[in-house]
Amino acid sequence: MNERAKRAAIYARSATSQELGQNFAVDAQIRACIQHANEQGYEVVDGQIYREIGSGNSANRQLLLAVLAAAEEGLFDVLLVYDFARLARDVKLLTELIKRFEEAGVKVESVTEDTELSTMIAAIYEKVGEVQKSRVAARSKAGKQAKRASN
Repeated sequence: MNERAKRAAIYARSATSQELGQNFAVDAQIRACIQHANEQGYEVVDGQIYREIGSGNSANRQLLLAVLAAAEEGLFDVLLVYDFARLARDVKLLTELIKRFEEAGVKVESVTEDTELSTMIAAIYEKVGEVQKSRVAARSKAGKQAKRASN
């Protein structure tokens, strides 16, 4: 039985563009992703290579939104990124994006980092953030109560 090769898309991002010529950082990311796709037996889908210049701290990036839409349309099975910071710098945003891709049936794969380990680390950071917010809220509440008591 012949199993169809997984269809891959590539998302490469750099925070800044170079003034002259191509953005070699983005080009290098794409080359590494294509090499990884070849090694894994993935087929890079025509028209599914996204090159973006912009901040990794925002989800409001034109091509990020386009690759999400393509995932939701079922145009590919796996999204390749050079590293997870290319997708998002913020751990909470990264976690949300990975979840959205997974809900669309797309696995996000870094060509330089272990996917499962990075997902676990992101979950830990998210939990640490929740604990910190809870502690700040508790301290704030205690401070307000102490202020009322002293008046």
